[in-house]
Amino acid sequence: MRVLFATSEIYPLVKTGGLADVAAGLSNALQQLNHEVSVILPAYLDVMEELESVYEVARFSVPSFGVERRVRILRAESASGVNLLLVDS
Repeated sequence: MRVLFATSEIYPLVKTGGLADVAAGLSNALQQLNHEVSVILPAYLDVMEELESVYEVARFSVPSFGVERRVRILRAESASGVNLLLVDS
């Protein structure tokens, strides 16, 4: 099964509360059950500084209140091997 987990934080990259622990634990557990897991989260500066290899996989614009906002989707891998997708806007 392919699983996309959307979250605002994931341990140990960014943590403000219990959600980061749940995001990390659930994604790792699903991966250990042989599911293909990706986690999508914002490309916070602190997160970007922690990752070694980050690759751009998509670039597009989104209309927002009459202005085009540029968005990039970046890919990296967590220390536990979970695929990370980072939204950079």
